Amino acid sequence: MNLAIDFGSQYLKFAFFDKKNSKIKILYSESIFYNFKDVDFLEKFLEDLIFKTKTKLNKIIFGFSGLPAFVVFKKKEIKRPKPLKRISKSEVSRIIKDIQKESFLEVQKKSKQDLTIVQAKIKRILLQGLEVDDPIERVGKQIQFEIFNLYLPIAIYKVLSKFTKEYKVDFKYIPEIILEKLFKDNEKKLIIDVGGLITEMFFSDGEKLNSFLTIPFGGESLNQDLKKQIGFPDSETQRIREMIFTKYKKGFFSSNIERIIGSCVSNFSKKFNNLILETLEKNKNNIILPSKIYFTGGGSKFLNKDFLNKSFKKFFTKNIPTFKLAPIYFKNFSNIQELDDIQITNLLTLCL
Repeated sequence: MNLAIDFGSQYLKFAFFDKKNSKIKILYSESIFYNFKDVDFLEKFLEDLIFKTKTKLNKIIFGFSGLPAFVVFKKKEIKRPKPLKRISKSEVSRIIKDIQKESFLEVQKKSKQDLTIVQAKIKRILLQGLEVDDPIERVGKQIQFEIFNLYLPIAIYKVLSKFTKEYKVDFKYIPEIILEKLFKDNEKKLIIDVGGLITEMFFSDGEKLNSFLTIPFGGESLNQDLKKQIGFPDSETQRIREMIFTKYKKGFFSSNIERIIGSCVSNFSKKFNNLILETLEKNKNNIILPSKIYFTGGGSKFLNKDFLNKSFKKFFTKNIPTFKLAPIYFKNFSNIQELDDIQITNLLTLCL
């Protein structure tokens, strides 16, 4: 038995699952509302979840796509003073060390908290504009490194690292797995993950992540609007939002509450569309224009397909990409019909 945990900005989702060959069966899954800054709660919850499990766990997978994690894609081009001199291991090591130092200072300033790196990968090396697997012993005037770094707050990492002593633990960056496991074609893609506190946009040139953008807007905006309009306390507003997420059917609430919910959801979708357009327009010279757009994250449930279509037509005047709001289907799962929901796309991806 294995355990996958998706640490979102507002929801922690976990699933116990068995994996035999390529077949996967979810044994139990759950989603809880939590505050990732409450490290004491997180530590106790994970200890109860993991140490009190009767069946021995083969592997634990900790997955992140946005907060509480921080990601930096660092691209740096170096002009070598002696282009005919062969590139040495020490030169490569020095360049990478400098890039990692810049990356850490950048993310530390952005996060305003103490961080530690949990994953680092060289995504691409370009020599004279051409991609190479290994630059050592080659010559050239210009060399460019593209490095991916995943950071966690030290306080959270200390909690998670406790389990590495007894279990095999993997730290995963979910958008990478989505690209590697679900979308293996070479088409240019944009994955939009609508979380609780933030929305992240991941651009792929085919098989690899190329860049990403963050929008400080997510499902919590809908929470606050509902709270303001309905006037209920936080706990009741959260319950109503949960009902909309899962069991909500038109006619469940009073006609007045129905009207307020409809207005809030519509406003959320309109604001989201405007922010997406603003972000794309602002960064249009630095991104790869996709042919396909996929949505993940619970906040995607509140988006209006017609609004999105109009928005994309405004920005993509030619070659308008296709987009998918519905859950992404996982053929490897034996009991997916019980679980298939856009809220847990990221969690299910961790099980692949």
